[in-house]
Amino acid sequence: MTEFFADTYALIEILKGTASYASYADKHIVTSKLCIMELYYYFLRTRDEQAAEHCITTFSLAVTPISFTALRAGMQFKYMHKKQKLSYTDCVGYATAVELGVPFLTGDNQFQHMPNVAFVK
Repeated sequence: MTEFFADTYALIEILKGTASYASYADKHIVTSKLCIMELYYYFLRTRDEQAAEHCITTFSLAVTPISFTALRAGMQFKYMHKKQKLSYTDCVGYATAVELGVPFLTGDNQFQHMPNVAFVK
């Protein structure tokens, strides 16, 4: 059973072994291909291609599809919070988490006080 939808921030912290995310490493998390895309780029930029490839291997089985309902809800969410300049990826991820009925796992300060968020720094 899925316990969390992890955004790119959370995935990076899990892979880095950040202490505050240690307890999430063994949870059943899902994410999106969009988050994997950002994760790949992050490790390509900060490490190398081998590290970036490891990210795809590590999280490929955790990818959940994004429904058109979540795409719509994500863009409505982004529009409602347009002053915060949230990323498209995070908005769609948040909407997918809501659709799946699981918390959105993130350390992104913009989501700190939002409902359905497991905020971890």
